[in-house]
Amino acid sequence: MEAYGGVNVKLNGNTLMLSNPSPYYLTLTNIILNDTTTLTPADPMIPPFGSIAVESTVKSGTVSYQTINDFGGKTNKVSKAF
Repeated sequence: MEAYGGVNVKLNGNTLMLSNPSPYYLTLTNIILNDTTTLTPADPMIPPFGSIAVESTVKSGTVSYQTINDFGGKTNKVSKAF
């Protein structure tokens, strides 16, 4: 699996944590919650082995996202349940 597909999504209170278990920087784009709400983190880049936080009012659902690849293009959409 490519690094972008390995992002972990976890709900911590009212905060969605998007974690990157890979040794690569990942820049997320088109982050969508439950196919309806666009999420906009302060900084969409997740450092290697790091995470970013996004506020959320939902307690469960699906987050979909794409990443920006090395050539400036967008990767395939990935969906993760939480």
